[in-house]
Amino acid sequence: MPSNKSDNSLKKLNDINTRFKSLLENDYGKKYFKLEAINKINESGSEVDSLAPFYIKRTNVSIKNKITAADTINAIKQSISTDFEKLSLELIEYYDRVISSIDGQTGKSIGIIAKTFKSKKKKLENALNRFTIQDHWSVTELGVEFELTLVKFLNDLIVSIIEPISRGLNAVLGAEEHIVYQEVLQMFNTYLMKLGIYTTSYDVGHKLSEDDWSNINPINTDSCETEDITLKNVIKAIHSYPYFIGDNTLVLEGDVILWKVNNG
Repeated sequence: MPSNKSDNSLKKLNDINTRFKSLLENDYGKKYFKLEAINKINESGSEVDSLAPFYIKRTNVSIKNKITAADTINAIKQSISTDFEKLSLELIEYYDRVISSIDGQTGKSIGIIAKTFKSKKKKLENALNRFTIQDHWSVTELGVEFELTLVKFLNDLIVSIIEPISRGLNAVLGAEEHIVYQEVLQMFNTYLMKLGIYTTSYDVGHKLSEDDWSNINPINTDSCETEDITLKNVIKAIHSYPYFIGDNTLVLEGDVILWKVNNG
């Protein structure tokens, strides 16, 4: 069970979350996203999965299903481009609003994230412009091919944005810095949800099935050796979730550490 000191620390941290949210809304006149506690203790005394903020719930949004004819493509391209530009501006605006309340390293990191996202605009435009409709494609094939075009772009985008956010959240920082990374992640997740992106979660201790192998990227490490044969293909730790779009089309593999059974 957690100690009283631990409980008090978590309570103080969550109180800071609330005050910072109020600061953004009242002083800057703009509401961003609902803040969640950085860590919560459940009834069994276990800490909630630190990857929880990265989880994106699957919705009914599907770019592929929005394509009902060839002449709908241009409108969809424009919508995707507009949403990208909107988030690009919001990230820069957000950076300008919080820079004075966070430490220098976090400010530099958030600034780089905002600039990195903005720099991907040209790559998105090139991907959309290169997409050429083939006369023999059915509407279904058109949707599939357009979705695959997005997958190539989104794979690079997600890696570029998620990795620095993950490093920031895992660093030893003050409460304000953690909140800023959480806010940026929530903004990015909301953007991905508009494209029909979602994640699936795995639990530590999960034994990989045949289907799981296509969705995960095992990370090699010397700290996962065991003599227990029952732990073969069992997850020891999770670094990131896999990302999908549409009907389970993989965008980015999830990184996990598996137990390594000696002589197994």
